[in-house]
Amino acid sequence: MEAARIYVTVRRARQEDLPEILRIERESFNSPWVADMFASELSPETGLFLALEMEGVLAGYACGRAVRDEGHILKLAVAPELQRRGLGRELIDTLLLEFRRRGVEAAWLEVRRGNGPGRAFYRAFGFAEAGVRRRYYSDNDEDAVVMVKTI
Repeated sequence: MEAARIYVTVRRARQEDLPEILRIERESFNSPWVADMFASELSPETGLFLALEMEGVLAGYACGRAVRDEGHILKLAVAPELQRRGLGRELIDTLLLEFRRRGVEAAWLEVRRGNGPGRAFYRAFGFAEAGVRRRYYSDNDEDAVVMVKTI
C-alpha cells in the first residue's frame, strides 16, 4: 500500500492570511502577537513573512528578518493539530534558504528555556545555544535561550 502524498506550498504571507495566522498564534504561544505586529511584517522591505499551506489550507507560518549578514527568526509555528508532519521543517528550510540567498552568514533566534522540544527542533537544524537572555519573556519572566546557526 502506498503512503498518501501531502502537498505543501511555502509562499509569502498575505493580508488575507492574518485571521488564520492569528488563530495558530493564539493556540501556539503563551504571549501571542497581535494583528498589528504581524501586519507590520507583511512588507517585503522589512522582513520575510512566510505562510505554509498544506492541501490548500494555511497550516503554519514563519517570520524572519535579514539585516546585512545576520538573520533573525522572530516566529515559527505550525497549527497544533498539524504538528509532527514535517511542516516545521519545510518552514525552517525555506527561511534558511532565503537567508542564504540574501547573504546572511548567521541566523539567530530566542526560545524559552522551558521549551525543550523547541530547542531540540532547532538543534536538529544545526543551531547551537549561544547564551541566555534573563527574564526575557514578560508573561512569566522566563529566560530565553539564544541560539545561532552559521549559514
